[in-house]
Amino acid sequence: MIRNYIKTAWRNLMRNKSYAAINITGLAIGVAACLLIFLIVQFETSFDNFHTKKDHIYRVGTNFSGPDGEHFSSGTPLPIAEGLRLDFPQLKLVATIFQNDGSHYTIGDTRKGEPVKKFREDLSYYAEPQFFQMFDFGWLAGDKKTALSEPNTVVLTQDEATKFFGDWHDAIGKIIRYENKRDLKVTGILKNTPPNTDIPLKLVVSYATIQLKDGDYYGNLKDWVSTFGDHECFVVLPDNLSPERFNTDLKAFVKKHKPADYAKDGFKLQALKDMHYNTDVNVFGGHQFSKQLINVISMIGVFLLIIACVNFINLATAQAVNRSKEVGIRKVLGSNRKQLIMQFISETLIITLFAVVLAIGLAELALPMLNKLLEINLSSGFLSDPVLLLFLSGVIVVVTLLSGFYPALVLSGFNPIAALKNKVASRRTS
Repeated sequence: MIRNYIKTAWRNLMRNKSYAAINITGLAIGVAACLLIFLIVQFETSFDNFHTKKDHIYRVGTNFSGPDGEHFSSGTPLPIAEGLRLDFPQLKLVATIFQNDGSHYTIGDTRKGEPVKKFREDLSYYAEPQFFQMFDFGWLAGDKKTALSEPNTVVLTQDEATKFFGDWHDAIGKIIRYENKRDLKVTGILKNTPPNTDIPLKLVVSYATIQLKDGDYYGNLKDWVSTFGDHECFVVLPDNLSPERFNTDLKAFVKKHKPADYAKDGFKLQALKDMHYNTDVNVFGGHQFSKQLINVISMIGVFLLIIACVNFINLATAQAVNRSKEVGIRKVLGSNRKQLIMQFISETLIITLFAVVLAIGLAELALPMLNKLLEINLSSGFLSDPVLLLFLSGVIVVVTLLSGFYPALVLSGFNPIAALKNKVASRRTS
């Protein structure tokens, strides 16, 4: 029976190619827009969700008090991590990371007759080894627990190692010269960080390097007053310690370590899962996206899909008069209203399937422009995502029912005698 419905529906669409083409195009544009919005929402809500400890990771920021109120900053003093470890031994992990953007690196030694290559890197950081025990960035070579435990060591991502040495497999043990004054030994290779992280890494130097007496920030290691905007501290809270309780404990921590004149500038937790949505506080990736904006564009996507369905309904209803004789003949030959509804729903399903396929093609074409416009990195291989396939399946079902049910109800309700005379009576028969 279903096969017959589909076969008949296909024949009807082939006889009305212009009508089918207009409906398919209209639906495809609406579905494509909805699909692109879904991809944006999916991307923006996935930031740093791949870390297994994500629900327990918090950033410790500085809460500044001033005449115009309180202001939260992600920056912290340099000694904060060591202070937290000593005062709160119950913390599972404490780690700092310090962005060192605009730093310069050199490969090769002219004294040995080697060609010299110079690089500038903005996504460069100092980090403690605990950082990679807290965050689940993938490793290709080296031990994440010890790779950054010694001074003058560095970890590179796969692409960065390839850029420096031609092949990342050859990078371990090699030397990179930093700012023409310090040699760094490559002790690990990271997988390229995914685009959906607010901590994009390319080059990470051991935090122990700045703790050397000739380190760039050695004089600030005991300074609790100076706050560095790119120096961030993260903690993993145990299950029995709530963020509210820890924020209260931080007040005593501030009084203990900061001079009295600066005690009003306290510390406060910010959940990792909230960082991406707070546009008032910086993240290393520089790409925040508020939850309000996500809600707005989600509503726009739903609205565009509804508009496409309404247009389909209008066209299908306008086509009703041209199909009144067909309905009359079917009723005279014994078709009941349920069968007619199924027939017209089948036609809508075929149109929707074609529209979704066309929408996928339109979305693929628009994706590079969208990435450039929004400065994001949506993958073109989205059809391999089971969540997206489930979304498209839902769209097919919803659009088919929403667009097809009312026209099917109208067409199947024609009076057979009036329909054979090509007239549509206002009275409906069941």
